[in-house]
Amino acid sequence: MSSTPDPTLTPPSFQSFYYPCCLNVSIVQHNFLRSSNVFQTLYSFFTLVECSPHIVALQDIHLWKNSPPVFRHYKCFFPPATVGYKARVAVSVHEKLLNDISILPLFFERGDLMAVNFHSPEGLFNTSHTLVRWYNA
Repeated sequence: MSSTPDPTLTPPSFQSFYYPCCLNVSIVQHNFLRSSNVFQTLYSFFTLVECSPHIVALQDIHLWKNSPPVFRHYKCFFPPATVGYKARVAVSVHEKLLNDISILPLFFERGDLMAVNFHSPEGLFNTSHTLVRWYNA
């Protein structure tokens, strides 16, 4: 048996981002213009596609009672509201990713900036790095 790949097969897609279960990780960034209609449209689209994004970075989010809207199968992280500011950014993480790696949201003294630490002892995103920090502004 030969170990040479069949030249008629399509090469695998680029896999620089995948988590320990060997699935690709997809990240979507969207400015919601403080509109709940934009939120509903985007997340409704996720129900129509085969693979929903694992991480959704949200800017200019619509708030209801100082909280952004939530969507089924996603955990939303956002800065806490204070007297000086309201949350303007958030990060939603799909439950599949939450089951495989540790996630720690980081908040600063402002509502338009946050970070998320992703951690896995096995390494992340096809690297030996066990910690990745991702900023949303």
